[in-house]
Amino acid sequence: MNFLKTILVFMIFAVPVKAQKTRIVSPPDSTYFIEIVQHLSSEKMKGREVGTVGGYLAADFIASEMAENGLVPAGDFIMLANGTKKQTYFQEFELWKYKATNAHLHFFEKDNDSKAASLLHYSINFDVIPCSSDIETSAEIVFAGYGLVSPDSTYNDFEGVDIKNKIVLILNGFPGHADTNSLAWSVFGKIFAENGAKLHHKLQYASNYGALAIIIVDAQSTGSKKDLAFSGSSLRNIVYEISGNDPESYPDFSYMLPSDSVVSCLPAFIIDSLAATYLIAGTTLNFDSIEKKINQTGRTVSYVLPEKVAKFSVEVSKESIIARNVLGMIPGIDTTSTLITGGHYDHLGVRGEVVYFGADDNASGAAGVLSLSKRWNQSEFQPAHNILFACWDAEEKGLLGSEFFVDNWKFDEKEIGLYINMDMIARSAAQDSLRRQLSIGFRKADTILFQTAIITNAIQKDYFELDLWDVTGHSGSDYAAFIRSGVPVMTFFSGFHNDYHSPRDVHSKLDYDKMSRILRFVNDCLIDYSIK
Repeated sequence: MNFLKTILVFMIFAVPVKAQKTRIVSPPDSTYFIEIVQHLSSEKMKGREVGTVGGYLAADFIASEMAENGLVPAGDFIMLANGTKKQTYFQEFELWKYKATNAHLHFFEKDNDSKAASLLHYSINFDVIPCSSDIETSAEIVFAGYGLVSPDSTYNDFEGVDIKNKIVLILNGFPGHADTNSLAWSVFGKIFAENGAKLHHKLQYASNYGALAIIIVDAQSTGSKKDLAFSGSSLRNIVYEISGNDPESYPDFSYMLPSDSVVSCLPAFIIDSLAATYLIAGTTLNFDSIEKKINQTGRTVSYVLPEKVAKFSVEVSKESIIARNVLGMIPGIDTTSTLITGGHYDHLGVRGEVVYFGADDNASGAAGVLSLSKRWNQSEFQPAHNILFACWDAEEKGLLGSEFFVDNWKFDEKEIGLYINMDMIARSAAQDSLRRQLSIGFRKADTILFQTAIITNAIQKDYFELDLWDVTGHSGSDYAAFIRSGVPVMTFFSGFHNDYHSPRDVHSKLDYDKMSRILRFVNDCLIDYSIK
């Protein structure tokens, strides 16, 4: 941090005064983007959830603004009645929307299912994160620690045990998470905490080794000295922690692109203390002791439970919905190279009777995209490369809109030179009382972009306290698909706040002055790229 401040001070005095005043394209007009934010986060839009009336209204509004701003449509082609094709602003794609409607789970001794535990109730004693199809099976159980593999494979919970065609029992968390003073934390904890201990990592590891399903138990809630069962609300809290789904009591769905169905999927069961008691009955498993042992030694603890079998079934309802990215372009001198600036416009919709307005997340980013597009078209400056202005759908369902876009981009015909992402750019974290902090993520290899951010910040009238970080291994927003495809990125974020993913994220709480300063910053980065 001290090194960064030293660079910042140097750059402030090194940049000529003239450079601070000259801009080919003026920064976005605050009056315009305030109107856009307020419209997108209004009651009329009903939270803009993908596949809903509110989501389609938001997409229609964004497309009309792109047309008004003079952008060239860059979406799908449609066939007109006269037989000609017309390009639209919409890139439509199918999503599968699904959820578990019922599930059963019980444990018994091998070759003797008469001892099956029949008292386990779905959504009370266990919950399930399903795949997109019904499934029913039974198999032996293997305990595999936390279900993790370190990047250098020096820690591997699957080493020495065969989990192929087995059901894998794993602990929630990662080595050292329960004791930051432990050996496991010092050796592996920080690595897993920052890069690779989420549910999708555990599912991928288990799938790679041939498992049929995973069962997750929370050692902090299932000790021998603790109550045998906790409430349904406590189970929901653990499911929320593990899955990242919304904690509200709301019948949420899972979503996927149909193309992702070719990737093997494992159902994940999260069990409470009562279910864990049935599972370990007759075994020597003690989750508290195992976690302490891993903490103390930094070594894996994995073994087969030779007499235990799990039997489960999951019933799933599934429907197809249509999502829509909204895309508009300013053609560049070199039409084979494209810069993309984007942000998602979808949010969480209506839950029960409560609207999740999503003003900061991410009406702010979508409004930023539109306000930049208006200024750039008004300037009549032709950039060196195409500039594509993109408002993504289905970000809240797993970054699916940007994933579909990248998967269908013809990289062999044209390159993406840079992706600029804006996700939540109109609030500040509680600790940022001066409203000066700005987070910008890059790939580690993109040192030129890092320097661009430093210099751009230095010429701002009100410069930021920058948090510059490496996006490698992260997937918190729509930059993720671009990283996987080797595209340089800059992702802008102004800070988490207590109204994140709540109905309290309303436009009256936004900091439009900070948003204006961030958009001026992004605009200067666009200028820097567009004259090269």
